[in-house]
Amino acid sequence: MAAARLLIIDDELDITTVMKKILEIAGFAVDAESDPIEAFRNFRAGAYDLVILDIRMPDVDGIELYGKLREIDRGFKVCFISTFVVGEYEKLRHQYPELADNGCFIEKPVTMARLVQIVKSQLNTPQR
Repeated sequence: MAAARLLIIDDELDITTVMKKILEIAGFAVDAESDPIEAFRNFRAGAYDLVILDIRMPDVDGIELYGKLREIDRGFKVCFISTFVVGEYEKLRHQYPELADNGCFIEKPVTMARLVQIVKSQLNTPQR
C-alpha cells in the first residue's frame, strides 16, 4: 500500500523542514512549501490525502488558501496549525461550517510525537 501523501504549507521554513523530516520518518510521503502562493500554483487535485496548513502567513492567510485549494480538490483532509486565537476559530466556523465540530486544529508549539499522532488519527477517520 502506498504511503499517505501530505502537504505542509507554513511560511516558517524551519518548521516545514522539521515537520517534513519527522513525518517522512513516520512513513508518510511529504511535500512542504514555505510560500503559500507557490503552494497554490503547484497544487493538483488528487495529489494529497492531508494538508497541514498554517493560518497566519504573509500574502494569503491559511483560511483563504484553504478555500482556494477546496475549489481545486474537495477530497483532501486538512489540519490547521497556528498559535490560535478565538477570532481564527470563529472565522473558520463562519466560512466553513463543516469544520466547526470536526475540524483538525494543531496549536503551536506542537511536539513531533503529537504531530505524528494527530496525522495518523486524521488519516484513519472518514472524509469530512
